[in-house]
Amino acid sequence: SPLLDLGNADVQAYKAYGANTVYLKSGTQMWRVSDEATYFTWFDSWKDVVAVSPATLTVYKDGHTFMGDAPFAPGTRVKAAGNPRVYVSGSDGSLHWIISETVANSIYGAKWNKGIIEVRPERLWNYPMGTHVESSNVIQTI
Repeated sequence: SPLLDLGNADVQAYKAYGANTVYLKSGTQMWRVSDEATYFTWFDSWKDVVAVSPATLTVYKDGHTFMGDAPFAPGTRVKAAGNPRVYVSGSDGSLHWIISETVANSIYGAKWNKGIIEVRPERLWNYPMGTHVESSNVIQTI
C-alpha cells in the first residue's frame, strides 16, 4: 500500500462537518478510518482532522482512488486479543511477526511490550503476513 510508504507529514485526515467518519488522504488515494486505534497510529490528536463541507469531501473522494479501510501506520506494534503473537506493521503493507521477546527487546528495549495495540483477531485478517522479524536487521528492511 502506498500509504504505508509515507510519513505522517504526507497523510491528511478529513471528515465532513457533522459527520463521524474520518478519511485519510495521501496523493491520489483515500482510506476510511475504521477505528480510533488505527487513527492514533497516524496522529496524536483529533485536532489533526480537517472538517470540510460534504461537497468538498465528495470531490476529494471522487478525485481519488478509494482503498478501503486505513491500515496501521508503519512501525505500529499490534496483536490479536487472546493471541500472544506481536506483529509490527511494515512499510510493505504486511504484518511481520516478532518471533520472540528477546528479539523484541533487542529492537525496542526493555519496555518493548508497552504501546502494543490489541485488536479483534478479524482486524488482522485484512493484512498479508510478511517475513518474520528474527533480528533488528530485519526491521530495517520491512
